[in-house]
Amino acid sequence: MFLISTAWAIDVPGEMNLTQACNSVEDGGTIVITEDLGDDECNIDRMVHLTTDGGTYSVGRVMLKEGCDGTVLENLVFGGQDGSVLTAIGGEAEARDIVIEAAGDFFGVSISGGTLVIDGLVASDMGRRVIYAEPHTADIDLTVRNAQVTNAQAGFVQLAGHGGAITATLEDCDVGEVADAQASGLAVSAYAGMIELNVIGGRFHGLAASSMKLGSGRGELLVVVDGTEFLDNAADEGAAILTDVDVDLRVTGALFRANEANLGGALAVDGPTLVEHSVFCANSAAARGAHVFGETESLGLQYNVFNQGSGSSGVVADAADGFYAHNSFIGHDDAALDVTGDAFTLVDNLFHDNGVGVRILEETRDNKIEAGSGYNAWIGNLGDWEGETLGVLSSSGLEYTEWTDPGYATERTTDCETWSPELGAESPLIDAGHPDWSDEGGSPADIGALPYVPPGDTGDTGETGETGETGETGETGETGGTGHTGDSSDSDPGLDTGVETSPRQWMSGGCAGGLFASLLILLSLVRREGALPWGGCRSR
Repeated sequence: MFLISTAWAIDVPGEMNLTQACNSVEDGGTIVITEDLGDDECNIDRMVHLTTDGGTYSVGRVMLKEGCDGTVLENLVFGGQDGSVLTAIGGEAEARDIVIEAAGDFFGVSISGGTLVIDGLVASDMGRRVIYAEPHTADIDLTVRNAQVTNAQAGFVQLAGHGGAITATLEDCDVGEVADAQASGLAVSAYAGMIELNVIGGRFHGLAASSMKLGSGRGELLVVVDGTEFLDNAADEGAAILTDVDVDLRVTGALFRANEANLGGALAVDGPTLVEHSVFCANSAAARGAHVFGETESLGLQYNVFNQGSGSSGVVADAADGFYAHNSFIGHDDAALDVTGDAFTLVDNLFHDNGVGVRILEETRDNKIEAGSGYNAWIGNLGDWEGETLGVLSSSGLEYTEWTDPGYATERTTDCETWSPELGAESPLIDAGHPDWSDEGGSPADIGALPYVPPGDTGDTGETGETGETGETGETGETGGTGHTGDSSDSDPGLDTGVETSPRQWMSGGCAGGLFASLLILLSLVRREGALPWGGCRSR
């Protein structure tokens, strides 16, 4: 950011209020708070450093205006105000280690333009949203890191606006302990411009409404969720994530555990969606989709573990264009996968110990199985397949029904919080996948979400998928294929995202952030001539 010169430092004792201090300090100076300042206000329109001397003093409202570029707010405690305690209408500023307590019936932070970085935020007992962003004066660039939010009765962040663009990144934020059924942790609605939202790490837990409620706007909304945990949330629909038809969503490396809803225990999605390298554990739905309910034009599920869903079928996939590859469906009393679509691909999945492996829903779609399907493993299900399709699945590729044991690395338990289905050295699923996908050594991919990794082998980075005509970056609509991840993934993840995924990053909290470029490519859903459905990486 910059270094503040101490030459212009001003201490603010009781006899000098915050307004006087702000008017007195020169550009680049430091205002040091030494006593409680009550409801005083500070309008900042130049570079200043506003901080305390380490005490727990209450600071009045602060407004950041155009011209405040480089301003830093640090070690401040806002409390008991009757208005938004921090308002940003322009400029570039950073807030570090701030506390907001009981801000009444107002937003804690309100931003209508400019760039604001908040690193270290504690907020509790809020009457309205902790952060509200709606562009009025200029586009908004908002970053929030390391937030701890409890009992925010109206939720954590809301993004909205009838004009202007918002780029928002939430990183390593912990949001929980809200009993109000109206309070989604993160809400995006009523927007007309472009919103790009990147949620990296962190967790949403114990919420009584959807952790992320996204949609209902006239603009464009692109959302990436990377390595985030959704635990013990409850809602009517999509206790973890609920999206409308206008939302383009990508989820990677996430954990969804013990969420419950009437429809879509963890996810209820209406817009184009890709979920990959994620774990769904012990979620439930009273009606449909214990883990996922997807009613959308395009849905991709790949390299996910779906374990111990209850109350209904595990995944309901009602998508015109569906791609379901390298997933492990384990331990569902009802069907593991209810599927219907104009056309879909079903390849290299493991269906183990379910009431039914796959149920074809009798609806109006064609239910045509695409070429490139097959090589699924059906082990220990009460029934492997129900319903009719255009064509027989086995005609598209080999189906494995003779095996009696998947050969997991550790003995399976019903506790999906502590057990995961990695393959052991003797598993019949090793190298048994579709030959059009290959691991780094050139052998066929393993079946299921978690391939076999020999002891001491961290997996190869793998080959890069084919690129577009313009070279490494490719042109829009002919983008570079996804990087091949070798032994740890054993296959191209299906959709052409243009992003290389390092081996097993998702197992330790997800891939690195900054996936918007890939999302813009991904959700155009362009099929290249000669490629596998939804992209893919053929053996070479």
